[in-house]
Amino acid sequence: MKGVRSIIKSEFPSHLKEDVKTVAAYLSQELSEGIRHGISEQYIEMRLLDGEKIRFPYRFYFKDEHVTFPAEFTKEQRCIYHCIYTRHYNGYIREKHVTSLLLEYPEELPDWVCSYLLSLSGEYIMEILERLYEMLSPRKNETIQAMSQMNSQQFLYIHDRMISYWNEFYRGRCPRYKQYIGKKLFEVCYGYTRRMEKQRIFVVEA
Repeated sequence: MKGVRSIIKSEFPSHLKEDVKTVAAYLSQELSEGIRHGISEQYIEMRLLDGEKIRFPYRFYFKDEHVTFPAEFTKEQRCIYHCIYTRHYNGYIREKHVTSLLLEYPEELPDWVCSYLLSLSGEYIMEILERLYEMLSPRKNETIQAMSQMNSQQFLYIHDRMISYWNEFYRGRCPRYKQYIGKKLFEVCYGYTRRMEKQRIFVVEA
């Protein structure tokens, strides 16, 4: 079984290599109770604005995070830690670390942080979408919108997932999609427009 420390080296840009090593040494290697595999088989790949690719698991299942950081952790190291825990299986933990990330960067976000926030936006917990919209909508969001364009196929897939979860879980609470927080998040904060659908590539199986 791969431990979380063995896979995070591909989750962040190369210039953060030493910071990643520091954070990795702090992570739990103990699986949560009743869990046999620590890392999901599904991965998400994103291209950063300089062309470098990062790749991180859809979910991991290690024990809950530490309550406090070592005093010597830098801002980048704290944010690496927060990004990792946005992939945690516990939705409350994901939401907490999303909030922490956005508080660490009150203005423009680094592109590698944007990768994690975009990926999280296609998931099923409406409260996380609400928190993202609440904290991102007052900002310019130029980097996250550039990342949406850079990763247009992945972005459109994430957008589709958001709509599917609205239809499956939240249509009763919010019957009109135009009023759904996910739609607002993608359009106001991420720059989604119908014109982006023209960039979609359909793969036809032989």
